[in-house]
Amino acid sequence: MENEHNSDDSKKLDSFMSIVSDFFDSLATCIENKDGNLEGYSKEIQKIDALLARYPQSSFLESWRRVLESYKFCYEDSSLDIPNCYISILEKDPFCVNAYEELAVYYYINDNYPLAEKLFRTALQLEPFRESLHVGLCRVLLEQGLKEQFAEEQHYSIELFTEVIDNLHDLENEEE
Repeated sequence: MENEHNSDDSKKLDSFMSIVSDFFDSLATCIENKDGNLEGYSKEIQKIDALLARYPQSSFLESWRRVLESYKFCYEDSSLDIPNCYISILEKDPFCVNAYEELAVYYYINDNYPLAEKLFRTALQLEPFRESLHVGLCRVLLEQGLKEQFAEEQHYSIELFTEVIDNLHDLENEEE
């Protein structure tokens, strides 16, 4: 009986992972769509809604639905340039860490390091364990010549991710 239950859970997980994999393939195609064809976005949002109906507590799916809505919003208004697109996303969803990060990278590439730093720090307040944000902040601090702050952030990042990795190893050992 217990094996049947585990088998059902395994099938549900496999089904969910297959759906998520298909979703990511079509999402990647949709995001790369730069020609203003919004039909793809609407179809992907419908797919996410169907998945959310089956898995209503999935914060992962809810988060990606918001990202897709944001991209659709940007492409609906072709008059928006890159920074204004992400600023519009943040006005609509001030918790969209992806938009903060994308905007920070944009300003980093365009040598506006103080603004990039501010955006990376804001994103880190929302999602403190995202490694790419720590790497971005380190790069921005280094570009500004803020060697002490860079060293502190680099040290903090190494400690943080070493602790995360150690905790993951502990969890794996507990499961065995």
